[in-house]
Amino acid sequence: MNCKSMRMLLLDYLDDNLSTDLQNDVSEHLETCPGCSAYFSRFGKLPDIMAVDKQFQADPFMYTRIASKLDNKIQQGIRLKPAFRTLIIAFTMLTGIYSGIWLGKSYNNKKAIAADYQEEVYYLNEFQRGDMITVLLSD
Repeated sequence: MNCKSMRMLLLDYLDDNLSTDLQNDVSEHLETCPGCSAYFSRFGKLPDIMAVDKQFQADPFMYTRIASKLDNKIQQGIRLKPAFRTLIIAFTMLTGIYSGIWLGKSYNNKKAIAADYQEEVYYLNEFQRGDMITVLLSD
């Protein structure tokens, strides 16, 4: 048996889940290989360590301490760093200025369209009167 296959079977060896032949092979390998026997001595302590960890009990007041810290954070509110707050204010102001310029251009454009529309209405009204040639020649 080589070291790699023995290490794969080590947990089953500790739990006595191996067949008698495999158990004998692992025992013989542990007696002959100093590296695997050292590994087994460290690995063999693992179930004892895990049994101690299973007996661990959480602090009964842990929940109340966590809940109080969360409540304090909520009551304090979200506080932005000054640099980030400045960036948000600058972005909001620039967005407002840009929106104002865009709306202003849109309003002036609508006034120009309305003026063109009034001129077209004038020509249409004159055309309905039948005096279109004199109107066109007079301009």
